[in-house]
Amino acid sequence: MVKKENEKLQKYIDASLLCQVITTMSVLMFFIMYIISGITSMLKITEAILTLLMLIMAINNHFIFKRKYFTFLYIVVAICSCIFIFVNI
Repeated sequence: MVKKENEKLQKYIDASLLCQVITTMSVLMFFIMYIISGITSMLKITEAILTLLMLIMAINNHFIFKRKYFTFLYIVVAICSCIFIFVNI
């Protein structure tokens, strides 16, 4: 029974870390595309994906790494980034 729970937990860990890596790569890709092309819509896409990355990192820190203060920091940065996207400061 314990082995079955460990396998489920390991699958969750692998999937969440894979999501984090894919999101990080997409942030880098869109940021490089923004620098090369100079299109401002690429910056908005980058900010939106960065917000999603912060939320994924907060979830990973809370469930996998158990770092309470970094989880709070990532959530605050994600909320501020979300506000920045919609308000257009």
